[in-house]
Amino acid sequence: MQSRIKTVALVLVCMCFNVTAYGEDAHEIMIKNYYIDQGRDNTSDMRMELIKKSGKKRVREVTFWKLERGDEDKSLMVFRKPAMDKGVAFLTWEHRYKDDDQWLYLPAIKRVRRISSAEKHKSFMGSDFSYNDMILPHPEEFVDILLGEETVDGKQCWLIENIHKTYTGDPEYKSWKKYQYSKTRSWIIKDSYMLIKTEMFDKKGHPVKVYHATDIRQVDGYWTLMKMEMENLKTGHRTIFEITDVKYNIGLTEDFFNQQELRKER
Repeated sequence: MQSRIKTVALVLVCMCFNVTAYGEDAHEIMIKNYYIDQGRDNTSDMRMELIKKSGKKRVREVTFWKLERGDEDKSLMVFRKPAMDKGVAFLTWEHRYKDDDQWLYLPAIKRVRRISSAEKHKSFMGSDFSYNDMILPHPEEFVDILLGEETVDGKQCWLIENIHKTYTGDPEYKSWKKYQYSKTRSWIIKDSYMLIKTEMFDKKGHPVKVYHATDIRQVDGYWTLMKMEMENLKTGHRTIFEITDVKYNIGLTEDFFNQQELRKER
């Protein structure tokens, strides 16, 4: 118990020191990033590239829909190409106070499969994104420490370390399964609060993946991730998502985000 209390106390001391040193609250920065205005809803067509260390590529095309509901966002992703993946659909319901719900529809066997908590560290459709990476966890699950300021791709950023509370000894998270990453380091652009880069560390504290948003721009007045990459540092494999078309506020409703929609042909 004393060791756990000391761990939490040390993290809090570090937080206070960094707020004083840099004049910004790391946790508030992460909250502003989480709540960036993305319109009421949006849809996008995307190109997904899976790239081996050798340079060999596999390309998929997907369409993505999202309904913004504060702490309870819903999203649907449907694969269109190649033919072998056509109709595969992925549905997510995000929750603030409980585990997120995720379902994957596999048309080859006409089955909707629920993704369990134990599976969420696994690869999503053979990519370098895990099921956990496909959602943005709520900032309240983390202790955030401002490490400093750095420039990424010519943009001034805050560098923040994010430690999931399953690793801090917080008694409220005692019953939670350990988060996939023991910590992450996030680079947040100062003028937009957009996330441009993240380093992920495994449960032993070793760096395992790097996320990099290589094209961020405003579309219809909304900051939009047009191109993003995830690299597996152990294998050298990379996954790139590139948006080819995006539309905001198209009038989506909650009825669109259910298991029946997963099975529909598009």
